[in-house]
Amino acid sequence: MIITLSGSPGSGKSSVAKVLAKKLGYRHLSAGGIQRLMGKERGMSIHQWDRYVELHPEIDNRIEQRLLAEAKKARNAVMDWRLGFHFLPKCPKIFLYVKPSIGARRIFNAHRSSEAENATLQKTKANMLERHSKLVRRLKKVYGIDYSDQKNFDFVIDTSALTIDETVNTILKFLKRSNRKV
Repeated sequence: MIITLSGSPGSGKSSVAKVLAKKLGYRHLSAGGIQRLMGKERGMSIHQWDRYVELHPEIDNRIEQRLLAEAKKARNAVMDWRLGFHFLPKCPKIFLYVKPSIGARRIFNAHRSSEAENATLQKTKANMLERHSKLVRRLKKVYGIDYSDQKNFDFVIDTSALTIDETVNTILKFLKRSNRKV
């Protein structure tokens, strides 16, 4: 089974996906990880990479094809990919929401080298909101969808007051209640 996780910036998509995959003995696949790697290979921060992708929409297609091929090979995986719900509609589709101020704090505290522009919490929040807005516009233009529309998902969790383990346990309970074999 493939489980897809999408969500707001700073909601814990990657962290939750890693822990959930480990608990289930599944493979972890990450669109964000692929994008950060592709940006790093070109010597770009994540913000520079986002601007580059806006001008080169074919990159979205490359990432999409790579993730779909990996999902097909994996059979059992937890995938943090904002578009997973769209490309894998029969899979459990989970959306992680977080209040923007908390998401910004989480991103700031992560101190990712690919996000050097996030020098202060205030700058991090501004960058996060700008990046999110541009991403929503780009994905609407390329795919005609709004990944942040929670109606696209089977289950929505507000992670603002939850730890990673609490979020993972909430997902496991949802999967059990919905009779998904994990």
